[in-house]
Amino acid sequence: MLYAFSRDGAVPGSKLWVKVHPTLQVPINAVWGMVVAAFAIGTPMLNNVQTFTAVTSIATIGLYISYALPIFFKLVIANKRGWTPGPFNLGRFSVPIGILSCLWIGFIAVIFCLPPVYPISSLTFNYAPVAVGIVLFICFVFWWLPCIGAMHWFQGPPHVPDAHVEVLGDEESPAGLKPQLPAAKPTGGDDSAHRGAAYAPPAH
Repeated sequence: MLYAFSRDGAVPGSKLWVKVHPTLQVPINAVWGMVVAAFAIGTPMLNNVQTFTAVTSIATIGLYISYALPIFFKLVIANKRGWTPGPFNLGRFSVPIGILSCLWIGFIAVIFCLPPVYPISSLTFNYAPVAVGIVLFICFVFWWLPCIGAMHWFQGPPHVPDAHVEVLGDEESPAGLKPQLPAAKPTGGDDSAHRGAAYAPPAH
């Protein structure tokens, strides 16, 4: 994910994270960057149960938030600006299912922010809301920071032209073969002349 976001220029230090090792053909800097980040976040869990609860809750809440954002913006913005459905879409059920999805995500996010046990103390408190709030605050600052925030320079992922796809119909295929339907079987007599492959060479 770090490599994918860096390829689009969406994270600080993109030029560092997007480099691909010439021999291994993997984004080696992004891999080791995530390894270091995982150790930095996971090490405190070795002797602190609260940290473990907070980190696991953050992972779940963050995943749900990543689902909720595109659904929410599709409901409140995309439909007003003209939405072009993809090959798979929910049709007229899109809006009610999107609303139910946002409500469910809001509900489950609150559940994961609740303390795991009672009574609540410094040892049983669920610090996931604090951690999620810090992450969201950093994201908002990174986006709206005056002059250097991402809103001033990020234009979205670079456009990649769609690959040219040739549909085989009545036109000849690249191999020089013209698709044909098998001949209908006659009602009687020798049908050997009507047997053939689905593809026949074009007439010249």
